[in-house]
Amino acid sequence: MENDKTVTRKIQYPDLQRLPQTVNQILNNEKMKMVILPDVVTELINDNTVAFEILAPFFDRRAKDRKATVKKYTLRLREEKKARDRKLFFESLTDVQTQKFLTMQAEYNLLFDQGRFLEAETIRRRFSNWLSTDKCYTVFGFKKSRYANNRDSILAKHKEKGKALRESPRVECNLCSLVLENNNVQKRKHTKYHKNITGDGTVRWRLPL
Repeated sequence: MENDKTVTRKIQYPDLQRLPQTVNQILNNEKMKMVILPDVVTELINDNTVAFEILAPFFDRRAKDRKATVKKYTLRLREEKKARDRKLFFESLTDVQTQKFLTMQAEYNLLFDQGRFLEAETIRRRFSNWLSTDKCYTVFGFKKSRYANNRDSILAKHKEKGKALRESPRVECNLCSLVLENNNVQKRKHTKYHKNITGDGTVRWRLPL
C-alpha cells in the first residue's frame, strides 16, 4: 500500500470526463503567445528589412516545426503519465473498491454527457469520501464504530483546532505553504487561484509552523 498516499491525494480519477479550459487558463495561454522583442532585435530587423523578409518563411517554418515537435513530445509524456497514474490507482484498490469506482465512473460520465454537472460532481464527491474512509479501514484497521466510541473527544479536538485557527493572525495554505493574513478576502482570492488557475485541489487552511 505504499502508493496509497500518492494516489488518494489526487482529486481527479482516471477516465472521468473533464470540462474544457477555464476563461483564466485561456487568457493565460493567449498571454504566453505574446512575445515582446527586445529593442536591439527590433532595431536589427528595421535595419535589415529585406534580409528578414527573405528569411522570414524559413524562421516561421522552423518555429512551427519546433512547436509541433514540443507539442507532440508533451502530449506523449502526458499520456504516459496518465497511463502510469491509472495503473497505480487501480493497483491501490481492492476488488470492492474497483467495482464501486467503475459504477461511479459510468454514472458520472453519463450525467456529464447530459450536461448535469452538479449531479455528476455530487456522485464523484460521495465516492471520494467513501473511498477515503474505506481505505482507512483497509490500511489502518479502523472499526466502523470508531467515531461512535470516540465522538466526544473527536468533536472536542475539532472545535479546539477550529477555534485556534479562527483566532490566529496568520494562516497557511496546505497546497503551497503560503502564509497569509487571516482575513476572508485574502483567503477567498487564494482559494480561487488554486481552483481556477492551478487546479491543485481543495485549499485547507492550517496554523503556520
